[in-house]
Amino acid sequence: MAASIEHLWCRELWNDFAHQLIESPGRVNKAAKVLMASIDYFQSLEKLYEDRSLLTTASFHERVSSLEHRRHLLAYRFLLSRLGACGVDNEREKSNEKRRLHAVFARARGRPYAPLLEGYVNALRAGHVSERTIRLYAAVTQKFCESAAVDTTVPCSSGAIAQYLAHSPGSASSLSRFICYCRDVLGWQISMPSKATLAFNDVTAQRSLIGLRNALEAVAGRSVGDLRLVEVVRIISVATGLSKKYLLRSGAVDPLEKGVVLISKVARIESGHLLYPYAVRWRELIAKRESFIDISGP
Repeated sequence: MAASIEHLWCRELWNDFAHQLIESPGRVNKAAKVLMASIDYFQSLEKLYEDRSLLTTASFHERVSSLEHRRHLLAYRFLLSRLGACGVDNEREKSNEKRRLHAVFARARGRPYAPLLEGYVNALRAGHVSERTIRLYAAVTQKFCESAAVDTTVPCSSGAIAQYLAHSPGSASSLSRFICYCRDVLGWQISMPSKATLAFNDVTAQRSLIGLRNALEAVAGRSVGDLRLVEVVRIISVATGLSKKYLLRSGAVDPLEKGVVLISKVARIESGHLLYPYAVRWRELIAKRESFIDISGP
């Protein structure tokens, strides 16, 4: 079978791979099938490299696709051991991360925020952030910018950030780095919402989302203006983590600000946020109840 592999250096590699398969416990019966299938893999190597010395850790994953590596996993692992697994793994990871980052840039191409995303990535690289972390930060930033319709020349609002995090609470840490960049480097007057604004976290996020979905489904089809206090309180409590007892307590908040509802001293729901209509309704009902108590009281 090795006769179909022309270059001596590549045939020797293939023969060594054959011996490894035969000597491996539990693989003797499958050795012939694996070897036959691996011929194409080794032939692709000799077409790419005229000499064994040209087969480097840097070029191994650039020239051979990840799909080919997965199709011939045993042969791939064998070559890793020959080339130096640590070095090849690192180069492979870097190459994969670069491809993933290019995919992020492709999704942003032509969008108003594309230059902003590119500048942010360049700043991360200047700060010696790893390629994987850069790609993760960039992916979250691209999704946020797309969702919030961010423009390079127009700063986004804290309300837009809070609204995005309401649907993607696990992105808070990654998005925080981008917000700091916009504030410190670009001079935008912007900051991350306080933790009390939406009390989602990694531990309770899924449970809170399920509870919020159930609370919203319970009032589906009804106008927010028709909801009772207990119904509005349930929705806000699940979403913010504030207790129902606190939300039902009269005089718990300051008067309604323009475009902002103060749920507590630190929790704010801004106009444009998913919860804003419910927060407005909650404040109206609290005010009506306080007025009723003032009129009816002794």
